This record gives sequence, structure tokens and C-alpha cells, in this order.
Amino acid sequence: MPGKPSYAELEAKVAALERAAAERDMAGNMPMSGEERFRLLYERVPMPYQSLDECGRLIEVNPAWLSALGYSRREVIGKPFSRFLHPDWQDHFRENFPRFKAVGEVTGVEFEMLKKDGATIFVSFTGRIGRDMTGGFLQTHCIFQDISERRRSERELEASHQRFLTVLDSIDATVYVVDIDTYEVLFMNQYMKEHFGRDMTGEACYSAFRNAPSPCASCPISELREGHDADVCVWQSQNPVTGRWYINHDRIIEWTDNRKVKLQIATDITMLKQMEEELRQSHKMESIGTLAGGVAHDFNNILGIIMGNAELALDDTPEWSPVAGYLKEIKTAGLRAKDVVLQLLGFTRKSEVTRKPLD
Repeated sequence: MPGKPSYAELEAKVAALERAAAERDMAGNMPMSGEERFRLLYERVPMPYQSLDECGRLIEVNPAWLSALGYSRREVIGKPFSRFLHPDWQDHFRENFPRFKAVGEVTGVEFEMLKKDGATIFVSFTGRIGRDMTGGFLQTHCIFQDISERRRSERELEASHQRFLTVLDSIDATVYVVDIDTYEVLFMNQYMKEHFGRDMTGEACYSAFRNAPSPCASCPISELREGHDADVCVWQSQNPVTGRWYINHDRIIEWTDNRKVKLQIATDITMLKQMEEELRQSHKMESIGTLAGGVAHDFNNILGIIMGNAELALDDTPEWSPVAGYLKEIKTAGLRAKDVVLQLLGFTRKSEVTRKPLD
């Protein structure tokens, strides 16, 4: 059994350990080589990084890449990159990888990748080709960013936009949006396209809707510009293209690109205009009927005096007298006038109408 070390031996051992520790510290403080700095950056960078060989196989990934997709290094190195893509995107990669190698760099290329647990994420790749001293292909250097949340927001925004368009296209009124500076039509709903027979988006509103060479004198854009955004201008007009009447509700709103535009919702009131005209004519006829009724009653009173005196005169006139014939003609005319009075009273609905068959 070895003896215990002496104090001097222990002191020498401690000194040796201190020298070894000092040497390690000195080695740690020595400047790192370029490769060591790259390796440290590669391991610590928070962006997922990958490198592919000429055949599209993974030859390097960093910890951020493994963390983003949930794989271990052993499960991915040497595997085709397409294996980690959603099946819908695998052909897209195979078709475009040769183009990437030819161009030498890509920016903002999007893929849908598969995580180990079966979930998917949308990523945006940026990278370039690494080449050897002769300019030949060496490997790819790419980083990607998870844009799943952005894509989800874009899908929700698109779905909301489509619902909005569905609502506008379901309205039985013409709805359109026009730039208040250029008068360019930015949007028309389906009802308006069918109403005018075509889509006039991109055209000047005054030319498309009214065949006018310049903005219409009745256009409320100037008035709305001077007011508040909440102001609504309501006005009626007859469109010279369709020939129909509309009641227009115009207001200034902020469009999707933050510029000010005019929104117009116009309801076709042509039928109401026709009914209004018919009602006006009906009132006229009612007035005429009232007048005719009063005239008929007055005329009937006068006619009663004429016929009564004609009959009295006939009673006092011999049959052989020529005057008797004249009086009979007066009586016959009076009877015809009586029928006219009955017709006038029937027209004014102030007397019963006798119905009889006619040939």
C-alpha cells in the first residue's frame, strides 16, 4: 500500500494543476480561426440554416433548423430535402432546384415544410450557391424564416375580402369605387357589370358610365372633398347609357392602399319614376273626372229644362204642323244628350252603369 504523499509532493501537484489551468485559459483567449468563428456563428444563429449538395441532399443543418422542425441531426443529414416538404411542394422544388443552381441565388422563395409531428409550416428561403476555386458547384447556403403566421393572416384577410365581395355582389344595386384624383374605376360589383354589360374597371368613370369626355358637372367629388369623410351626398340622376334613373349615395372612404376614393351605391328607381308618373296621370284623370261630374250635373239640369219645354210644346202643336217635326228633333237630341250625361256620370263613378250586350 503506497504511503501518503509528503507536503512537498502535494505542493508540486497543485502547482502543476495551476499551470495546466493557466495554459487552458490562455488557449481560450487566443484569437479564433475563421472556420471556428463561422462554426460558432453557425451554431448560435437564431435563423434556421441548411446546406444541400448538388443532388439536393442535406449535408448540414444548424440547431435552429432542427428545433424549428423537431428532427434530430441523425434523421436529416444525407436525406433529400424534398422529403421534408409537403407533397404538394415536392415537384415544385425538383423543378426549380436546377434553376437555383444556374442563377446562383434566391430570395423569398416559399415552401410548405413538414415537421416531425406531421404539422406543416410555411417558410421563406433566402440563399446562394457556394462555389469552389474553379467556380464549380460546392454546396448551397440557405436560411429560412417561418412565415406561417403571416400566411395565416393573409388567408384570413383574403377570406374576409372574398366575403366582402360576395356581399357586394349579392346587392341588387350598382356599387363602384373610383379614385378621386384620376377618376379611375377601381371596383365594380357583379350587379353593375351585368347592368352595363361589361367590366369597366380601369376606365375613367365619366367615360365608362356616361360616355362623357370629362368629369360630369353633377359629380359630387369636389363637394365631398371639402366636407368630412363621414359626409354622404344623396342625389338623383338619369344615366344616358342605360336610360334608367338612379338614386345615388356617395361618400369618401379610405381604400386598401390608403388612398382616398369615392364609394357610390346607386339604386335603380326607374320603376318608381314610372309609378310616380302613372300616379300623376291618375291624379290628373281624377281631377278631370271631378270636373266632368260637375259639368254633367249642370248640363243635366239644363237638359231637363230643354226636354220638358219641348214636350210641352209638342202637346200644344198639331201633328200636321212643321213645328211638330222640329220639336221631335229637339226631343231626340235631348235623349242622346241624356245618354252622354249618363256616360260622363259613369266615368266619374257617380252613377250606376247599365250593362247591355253589344254586337
